[in-house]
Amino acid sequence: MGQNFSQLVVKEYVDTETGEILSYESQKTFTQKIEKDRFYITYIDFIAPFFKLKSAKAKDLLIWMCNNAEFNTGRVLMPTEVRDKISKELDISPNGITNNLKALKDLNLISGQKGTFTINPKIFWKGDEKARKAFMNEKEIQIKFSI
Repeated sequence: MGQNFSQLVVKEYVDTETGEILSYESQKTFTQKIEKDRFYITYIDFIAPFFKLKSAKAKDLLIWMCNNAEFNTGRVLMPTEVRDKISKELDISPNGITNNLKALKDLNLISGQKGTFTINPKIFWKGDEKARKAFMNEKEIQIKFSI
């Protein structure tokens, strides 16, 4: 993917026989490679009913995790000091955080334990497509829908 740019180039030179300063113009076209924007996408509002994600606090916690996930890994570090911050920001008790993490894990929206969690890349990804494909090939994450 690239973007084309044109530039008018004017060159001057001296005619050695007459001493006259001459110039000529030419149009140069360059192509500059444009890197894709870093973005992430999540379908939390769309998929929540399928996963029976009824708790607004669980949804808030998942959104917080998506916003704070590492680029190209989906990993979220949640040591005690981070949990304290989340507790204040989202008005969730420490036990509520633990319970909501368990609910998210039970629904296969996240995996992990002991302060290191990974968001399911089939639901959410923050990074480039190649890294996501490689991650999904490396890790087998299954999603079960119940209707």
